[in-house]
Amino acid sequence: MNQLVLAIPTYNCARFLPATLSSLNAQGSLVQWHLQDGASDDGSVEIARQFQRPGDSIVSERDGGQTDALNRAFRRMGGDIVGFINGDDCLLPGAAECVLQIFEQNPDVDLVCGGIEWIDVDGDVKGSHTGRIESLREMLDI
Repeated sequence: MNQLVLAIPTYNCARFLPATLSSLNAQGSLVQWHLQDGASDDGSVEIARQFQRPGDSIVSERDGGQTDALNRAFRRMGGDIVGFINGDDCLLPGAAECVLQIFEQNPDVDLVCGGIEWIDVDGDVKGSHTGRIESLREMLDI
């Protein structure tokens, strides 16, 4: 099975990073991550180092915002199946395996998007979105 390589654009996400990185590391060897930090001053990089595994990478440098950070990360990280997750988001258990299976079983598929849940700072679910996304505009609006 392939590996999912995820970019994580961050800036001052220290309070959320432990949950985000724990959720990625819980996917096992199916996920490798690249943290692209915008020169945070809240300890984000130090937290990321505590969760970093062989193959994961961390870069901290000033950037022009989330889009610039993602472009920098994608240029550096490589991988056949790539994506991104924000520094205050989490993957549910089994999510990486599901994504990788979809790509393996459907070689013509270019994009996979799953359901999402909105949570508060305590991790309590406050809303969700599931169903079909018909356009890039809809995806970006979530």
